[in-house]
Amino acid sequence: MRRRLLGSARLQILRAQGSKCAYCFRAIGAGEVFHIDHIIPFSKGGATNFKNSAASCVSCNLKKGNRYEQEVT
Repeated sequence: MRRRLLGSARLQILRAQGSKCAYCFRAIGAGEVFHIDHIIPFSKGGATNFKNSAASCVSCNLKKGNRYEQEVT
């Protein structure tokens, strides 16, 4: 199974979100480290594709872990 997206795909996802974290909406600046998160967790059958991907800041992605977004508050 393919799990990782290449650099150009990562940047396309970030740009499509207006260069903001999908969860806290904080701006993610050029050159800043960010994660691509599976909206439906990979460990729960989520696909690695654009539709199931969201750019997030490191802290939001680590907080979310392998839970669904609505489970994180």
